[in-house]
Amino acid sequence: MVSHGEYVAVCDILDWHKRLLSNARKENKRLNDTLRRERRDRANAISKAVAAARVISVKEKGVVPHPVRALIRDWSIVCNVPSKKLFPAIRIFCHTFGLTLRGTFSHGLVGLCITEGGLGSRLQVAVAVKDAVGITLSSDGTTHRGQNFNAHHITCKSADGAVRTYNAGVKRVPSKTAEVAFGTWQSLTEDMWELLKTAIPGSAEQMTAAIFLSAVCGTTGDHAADQRKLNRLIMLWKQSVDRLQRGRDAIGELPTLEYALLVSEVQITRMEAIGGSAAWEALSEEARQAHIREGLDEVAIRMGWERFNDLDPQTQASVDFFYHFGCEMHKELNTVVAGNKALQEFWAKTGYTAPMKLVNQDNSVAAASGSAALKQRAERVSQSGGAKVASMLGSLFRHKNPNKGYQRQFNSWMSIEVYGSQPDERYRTIEFPDVGRARFQMTCAAAGFTLLHLGLIRRFLELMRDVKDTPGFNHFEANVYAALHDAPTLTEFACLALYALAVTVPYVAQVRRPGINALDLAPMHEKIRFHCGMLARRPQLLTEGDPNSSHVDAAFDGEPYRDVAVVHAIHRLHQDQQLPHLNEAFSAFLRGAEAGWDHFTPEFKDGSVLATASAKDLARSHAQPTNDRAEGALGGKKRYAQHKAHATDSTVESALSYNENGTGEFMARQSKETLDNLRPLARQVEKANRRNPAALGEVAHLEEKAAENVENARVRTQRANEARAALEQRLAEHEPRRIMTSDQITAKLTVKILDAEVEWHRHRGLPADHPAKISTIKKRLKTKPQKIAALKRALDALNGVQGPEENQEDGEVEPQEEQLDEMDVDDFFEEDS
Repeated sequence: MVSHGEYVAVCDILDWHKRLLSNARKENKRLNDTLRRERRDRANAISKAVAAARVISVKEKGVVPHPVRALIRDWSIVCNVPSKKLFPAIRIFCHTFGLTLRGTFSHGLVGLCITEGGLGSRLQVAVAVKDAVGITLSSDGTTHRGQNFNAHHITCKSADGAVRTYNAGVKRVPSKTAEVAFGTWQSLTEDMWELLKTAIPGSAEQMTAAIFLSAVCGTTGDHAADQRKLNRLIMLWKQSVDRLQRGRDAIGELPTLEYALLVSEVQITRMEAIGGSAAWEALSEEARQAHIREGLDEVAIRMGWERFNDLDPQTQASVDFFYHFGCEMHKELNTVVAGNKALQEFWAKTGYTAPMKLVNQDNSVAAASGSAALKQRAERVSQSGGAKVASMLGSLFRHKNPNKGYQRQFNSWMSIEVYGSQPDERYRTIEFPDVGRARFQMTCAAAGFTLLHLGLIRRFLELMRDVKDTPGFNHFEANVYAALHDAPTLTEFACLALYALAVTVPYVAQVRRPGINALDLAPMHEKIRFHCGMLARRPQLLTEGDPNSSHVDAAFDGEPYRDVAVVHAIHRLHQDQQLPHLNEAFSAFLRGAEAGWDHFTPEFKDGSVLATASAKDLARSHAQPTNDRAEGALGGKKRYAQHKAHATDSTVESALSYNENGTGEFMARQSKETLDNLRPLARQVEKANRRNPAALGEVAHLEEKAAENVENARVRTQRANEARAALEQRLAEHEPRRIMTSDQITAKLTVKILDAEVEWHRHRGLPADHPAKISTIKKRLKTKPQKIAALKRALDALNGVQGPEENQEDGEVEPQEEQLDEMDVDDFFEEDS
């Protein structure tokens, strides 16, 4: 039997277990309920997150966030979406991928975002410049619709040897002078430091013009005089800032007493300069301090030069290390011009039949009038040669104006003639080289193209002659057609084509390789001069050697010719006796090109900056071998303005620099604080641009230039009137004692008396159209016998001893001569005959 106590104990234990089980079930239920709630909440959260992820808010608390601003910039600049179509494009994009776009933005925000991108690009350049150990500046200019633009690029070399070139802006400037370009560089660098200080506080506290210019090693550009002058101005700027900083450091090291005495002396000097103590006391405190600072800077420059002169010569050369490097593409182009000029001289020196004169229509009519003098003058002022004919062919077959020329018919006809009417995998549109745009190597390429397809080009011209309602050539076409049958002209074509295939094409391929430092190209230029000289001595390597193997010795790089078919075509013409004197002419061309290479590579000559520079200075310097970036930026400015005609100059500049520098990635790495600092600056820039400062500068320059020209004209007129009055007085004084007959003109007369007589006959005596009238051009009578002979003829005619026809010696006339300057690049690529 179980006692009552035991029974109660068992019951208690049972109740306790029941409670445990009940509590466990309740806890299990609670946990299950919690798990269900968590799963439900998680599912709801995921649903909400997915729904939220499909919603893009244009604004957050009324402000467009930075990621959206970056999207607007990239779509507008990189993807070239028009500003007015930008929001619809983004909305269509979101709808395509099931996204909801919430909010909108204005058309004006697009321009503001582009301006922020421009500021970001300038900030990117400033950061790169601050960390660079070597800097090279490059620029180029152009004129578009009467407005001048300069493109600026900065090549930075960092301490780890990395090199990168940045677009520093395409600026609209009032004129193309070197002084204006120099001022633009100064303002550009000052703006960079101000932007760096504002956008990234504390990052540019120690950055000064002296530190920046100490890293600037030189400039690159073309070979124009204004670029060389700009180089000199920047070099002088660098030197003056360096001396000023050295002097300021010296003044800062002075003891307190000596510094106080110096300031006192400067104050006394400036006080005397402005008129004494009374004038000094009349100035404000700010004006006095400005005078003292100017005086201290004058002392600093003097002390800076003293410190600089105390340095050893090697250190001085390193401090003032500064070079100018000319674009390799311009070197190549100018050597072609030099070779072509030597080729023109070759015909005159040898007496061989020269290329036919390309007489234009007006001169042709004058020459046909029967006058030998007019015919002679027409030939003298007319151009000739392969380069000119190549330019004329370009006007016919690749005119820059698509509404002119035969380019479309020519392309179609040539393609069918070469490849047949049934296109295959070899088919491509055949176009004449783009000579009209003065691209490098295009004239040589046009010469090779013409010789390769000479028969087809002749047939095409005949086709266009006969297809007219009234068959026949116009004067321009007749000149071209005749030149294509002129053997000396074809010889010049061959010289141009062979020079390009053997020399310039391989040369350009080498200098345009990635990572090339122009400062290391001295051996290459020495080699190319030697190569031109070698080919000049052995032109048969190209003109007679096997085109499939002659490249080993004849090509500058030893590689196969770029277009061996052109060489084969030249050989066939040469064998058919259609290229007279080819070897001699090509040799003359090469000698001219060799001289051109020597003239246009002054950077590497003995005694030049680069030749005498230390290895340390050369190691921290890097120059781009070509000026392609600057010219490309100018071309990009023109294209951008054509597509977005209403864009301001500032917007165009911002878009170009942002795109070229890859500023989007740079801005993505910047802090929110930096990007926030750019916003108010962008609004300030937009506000300033409404006043159109570039236009204000242009107008001010035009008014200043007009006033200067008016004053110069007044001075010239005044001087002319004074000279005319003095001349009249001399003539009046000489009138009573002038010589009356030719018998009195003898060699015993002094030159002074003869000059007085000649002057009287120039402005008095015979009518201006009389053959015996003494010319007003003084250089025609240089010697005493010439003056005596001219005076005798004039006096005999004046006294009626001889008639006008007897005075005319052998019917000789002196037509007004139209002087032709030496061929330069513009003449070389001229379009019209």
